[in-house]
Amino acid sequence: VTRLLRVCRVPAFNDLVVMVNGTCAGMKTLGWAGLLTAMPIYALAIMFRETLGQNFTDESGSENFGTMSDSFFTVFRCTVSGECSDIYGRPILKLVAANHGWVYPFIF
Repeated sequence: VTRLLRVCRVPAFNDLVVMVNGTCAGMKTLGWAGLLTAMPIYALAIMFRETLGQNFTDESGSENFGTMSDSFFTVFRCTVSGECSDIYGRPILKLVAANHGWVYPFIF
């Protein structure tokens, strides 16, 4: 192991060391960005699960919020990728607005 560290001190490996240090610093930034993105999505998922998820047996768009994992995935998919439709291709926000009022799509 010590011989490997001595080899890394060779000037040819300076660029590699800089790249590894930059990657480690970038991972820290990426972790914080992921956490700060997930927090409001998680809060919305809890709210939609507790309000819309209670009657997830009907076809009113609220079946996507029946469990916490489904709710988090639906909110994540709608906010990050912009693809917000159910398994039949119907827009979730339009179904929720028609059956539960415009408060939920407005919050979204």
